[in-house]
Amino acid sequence: MNVFYNHKILLPFSVIGDLVFMTSKTRIKITDVKLIQLKELEFVGSIEPAWNKGGLMRFSRGAGSFTEVHTDEGIVGIGPGMDPSIIEPVKNVVVGEGPFEIEQIAQRLKYYVHTLSYKGSAGVDVAIWDVIGKASGQPLYKLWGGSKDRMMPYASMILLSTPEERADLARSLSEEGWKAIKLRLHHETIQEDIRTVELVRDAVKDSMDITW
Repeated sequence: MNVFYNHKILLPFSVIGDLVFMTSKTRIKITDVKLIQLKELEFVGSIEPAWNKGGLMRFSRGAGSFTEVHTDEGIVGIGPGMDPSIIEPVKNVVVGEGPFEIEQIAQRLKYYVHTLSYKGSAGVDVAIWDVIGKASGQPLYKLWGGSKDRMMPYASMILLSTPEERADLARSLSEEGWKAIKLRLHHETIQEDIRTVELVRDAVKDSMDITW
């Protein structure tokens, strides 16, 4: 079955790994990558995340950024923000390439662009996948072979806490209707980590899924 996008017939086939996609008769090209900075309205504060002892995680209203990948077909993909220092190296890799060549692009990004935690080239990778989905007229979960269009949200912890406090909090979240919780198991000893899981499970019984 042909897929239509902007009145242009998308004809078979482009292969990404084991996936087969419809591709445009006139091959789509990436023309630009932009980093869009958002205005910070208010600084809320900082906390020490469980997985980064001594570090600080900053919270604000507003601020942050997102990545745009532009194409010659007028399709714009959106992804998480990247560090401004890698925008030009990313452009050197992806501009002029076809978004459906995602595996080759990912390999070149890994080789030519310096990796940065949380603000690396994953932002452009996600944005290119967004282009692929929009060009194909399909949500990505379908292109990847998924059959579910819903997922369970979970309450994700940031601070490290005592097993007792975490059990009380899990019980409260369960009473609010949450069905899953992500604990942070970064205590000094594995015994404390195990005790956290045991107390949380005892507090919520089978009402919540537990991850860490």
